[in-house]
Amino acid sequence: MKELISIIVPIYNSARYIRECVNSVLEQTYENFELILIDDGSLDESKDICLKLCETDRRILFFHQEHKGVSAARNIGLKTAKGKYLFYLDSDDIIHPDLLETLYDELEKTNSIMAVSQFHFIKDMDKKDQLISMTNREKTSFTYIEKSEVLEYFLDEICEEFTAMPGKMILRSSVQTLYFDESLSHGEDTKYIYQILLSGSDAVILHPKWYFYRNHSGNSSKIHSLKAYNSMYECKRYICDKEKECGRIKSAAIQEQAIMNHIMEWNTKSRYLQDQIMMEYLSKLAADERKLEIYSYTSLSHKIKFSLAFYCFPLYWIYCDILYVLGKIKAGICLLEKSSKRENGRYEE
Repeated sequence: MKELISIIVPIYNSARYIRECVNSVLEQTYENFELILIDDGSLDESKDICLKLCETDRRILFFHQEHKGVSAARNIGLKTAKGKYLFYLDSDDIIHPDLLETLYDELEKTNSIMAVSQFHFIKDMDKKDQLISMTNREKTSFTYIEKSEVLEYFLDEICEEFTAMPGKMILRSSVQTLYFDESLSHGEDTKYIYQILLSGSDAVILHPKWYFYRNHSGNSSKIHSLKAYNSMYECKRYICDKEKECGRIKSAAIQEQAIMNHIMEWNTKSRYLQDQIMMEYLSKLAADERKLEIYSYTSLSHKIKFSLAFYCFPLYWIYCDILYVLGKIKAGICLLEKSSKRENGRYEE
């Protein structure tokens, strides 16, 4: 008999989507699973719907907590799970009927720690049957990433799905003592995955996009708030500091530049919204950033851009335009050089 898979689904105000989400699990070709639903203090009918769903299938387990956030909900799932593998699913998303079995078979074959399904972004009006029919045309294939390379995939965002928990199947014994940081409201996925990879993990990436990620206005990633920005900053700061601690200075400097980019982006948005409190917070954050040792390892271009963003915003925009034009020119030159080499190659033949 195949091993048990524990599917962890945090729920918050998902009454509109939870039935479709659960049904996509019940329709899986892989049948030996436990579906752990954790209601995070929903204010809608999510809890009642989940209780009714539990009556339809003995594999569905339900837990309820006061509103503490997605990390606390997932941690309940982690403490409850009994499966060899964990699979993470968000309550407003759906999965392809073959997804669990396909990821499971590949993990068993390669003895990898993590399997990653790429996202197919969907909207509310998209029909599940049409999505499945469309994605069935894709050839089922995987990319195996060794332990020595997997951090590079993550840090360089070669596969963007690496930074989010949904669509991941993970060997439970590899995360037995690792829990989500409940102090973070945003970025908790990224920190958690980084910690898994840092401890030494290989991974496989499924190429058909069989995880259907619902992209709507309610997604938390679009929230503009002091709490959200501070949480995302703490996550990025953790990764940057860890890379420096591990002696990977070049990687840490790249992470520092990414932090600088985020702060500049948040500052621009705050100016547009005329959010004075946020602007003051970001100004102080930028000043503290310039005092860090790793800041000195960033490029001169980033330092200039970062300083202009907070000391002379009009010049910041001009400088950004100049960098954009120079980037386009450089890309054009590279394209011409490649074209010239191809033509020369044909001529020599």
